[in-house]
Amino acid sequence: MTMAENEASSSAETDETSFERSVYTEFFEVLEKNGKNIKVLCKVCPPASKKTFSTAVNSTANLKKHLKVFYGGLHTYQNSLV
Repeated sequence: MTMAENEASSSAETDETSFERSVYTEFFEVLEKNGKNIKVLCKVCPPASKKTFSTAVNSTANLKKHLKVFYGGLHTYQNSLV
């Protein structure tokens, strides 16, 4: 395998698992996966207003923003649970 093929292979593996390895799996449930995109449900939102998001498997920026805007951020929310 060439260096470029090896990097592409490693990148594809990372893309597929970066959401799964992130801290956000505690707060979002994967509803469906479509190629490099996933649809997730916020576990933190009250049942009456559960929000769903579509995001790339290798980017969690909009999930981070949701937690920040609605719950003061990941660390603030986690600290409120203690």
